[in-house]
Amino acid sequence: MISKESILPLTPKIFTQTLNVWLGLLVVATSLAITLFLGTDPEGFYIKTEDPSPFAPIKQIFDVWSLVLVMGGTIGSTMIAFPLHRLGSAFRSLIIEWSTNFNEEREVIYRSALYFSEQRRLREAIHIGEDQKLNPFMAEWIALFLTEGREEASHEKINDIISMEIDMVKMRAEEDIEVFDFMAQTSPAFGVVGTVIGLAILFSSGIDLQNIKELLLPMSIALLTTLYGLLLANVVFEPAISKRTQLKNENCLSLEMTREAILHLKARTHKNDIADYLQIYLPVKTQRELRYELTWSIKKKHHLDTTIRND
Repeated sequence: MISKESILPLTPKIFTQTLNVWLGLLVVATSLAITLFLGTDPEGFYIKTEDPSPFAPIKQIFDVWSLVLVMGGTIGSTMIAFPLHRLGSAFRSLIIEWSTNFNEEREVIYRSALYFSEQRRLREAIHIGEDQKLNPFMAEWIALFLTEGREEASHEKINDIISMEIDMVKMRAEEDIEVFDFMAQTSPAFGVVGTVIGLAILFSSGIDLQNIKELLLPMSIALLTTLYGLLLANVVFEPAISKRTQLKNENCLSLEMTREAILHLKARTHKNDIADYLQIYLPVKTQRELRYELTWSIKKKHHLDTTIRND
């Protein structure tokens, strides 16, 4: 039997876990209330169509109350559907990864692998300098598997651990995409909600048909909420889904390249062979430049060795 004493300690925990639901409901209710009580007030927010400025056409299709309803409803519903940390994580990861130059990052991985291969060739443990620029995953995996005293892990174990970590990165990206997909579906729905509200007000409030201003305000809510819902879905959230998917693929490609680099460093693969394996992850133009650079360094080293022997 469940006692009162066993239930009471759970009450704060349940409230904390459902806080996002209550906040979401509050946002949705507030958005609806603002639209109903302020958006339909003829003396409230109203933009004159006689505005002679060049921005008049834009102003004619802007209504703050309609936007509040669609935005507030979309955000509130998302807060109900997902924990707050997932909502914040989706936008934060999109911004962070959007600012990352993955081609440049993969070139850094390539050069770092060649640099560390020299240490491995000399049977030395890899040492990462404090000012050395590294991909954070590469730095973490080198510290775990290739630094002094941590080289006992087998090739298979390293591959399994890194593969699981890559799968986790993919899963977190899919969770972010799920949030944006939900918002893309919800915003047009709240556009329809605004349309229904506007039409209901128009047909049931006994508006004086002689007063065009009173007549057009509910109609503006009915039409503009639909417009805003469609714009948010197709201009903001659908592109966010596409962009997050592209960034996920780019990030996973960098992680796959890093895994290859770590496994070849573990096996003490020769520098030139590592270069051949890792170049396929780079853009074609960068591959040509690096091949030329590597060929030139080999010729330069050969020429220097020849000069030393002749002397």
